[in-house]
Amino acid sequence: MYRLTKIISFTLINVLFLFAQQGIVKENKRQDNQVSLETMLELMKLDIKAKKIVLINESMNFTPQEEEKFWPVYKKYDAEMSEIFDDELELIKEYARNYVKMTGDLAEKLLERSLQLEEMKIKIKRNYFKRFKESLPTVKAVKFYQVDGRINRMIELQIMAQVPVLEAD
Repeated sequence: MYRLTKIISFTLINVLFLFAQQGIVKENKRQDNQVSLETMLELMKLDIKAKKIVLINESMNFTPQEEEKFWPVYKKYDAEMSEIFDDELELIKEYARNYVKMTGDLAEKLLERSLQLEEMKIKIKRNYFKRFKESLPTVKAVKFYQVDGRINRMIELQIMAQVPVLEAD
């Protein structure tokens, strides 16, 4: 757990640095930022799965029996959550493509889609909690959700640090 805390702290420092950089970016570089955002999203996607597995494994201290039961369930859980993550990345890309010419209708449509994706994630989490409790003691299943939640928030922070907030007139 100490290692996870250390990694989270390091990541948060990087995120704060990214937020600071975001304020420095000039208006005339938005097109370049969009390209780099899309590139960054694709690179992050490739890197996330391996890091998540390592962090989960290090944080959970599975017994051999728990590990044998947990990972097949996790693989299915991750497959479903990855589909939603892909949809979220596409939503962010659509937002970035339309940032300069954002309309009220499009902003509302994007928000509604974002809320739908959040609801889908909650539904999957509730459904899989029952399955995780079959492979782990309840407290350890809850711990997994804590670890998974922290990892996901780190990922979200890294992504959102690159996405500008809408300017309302």
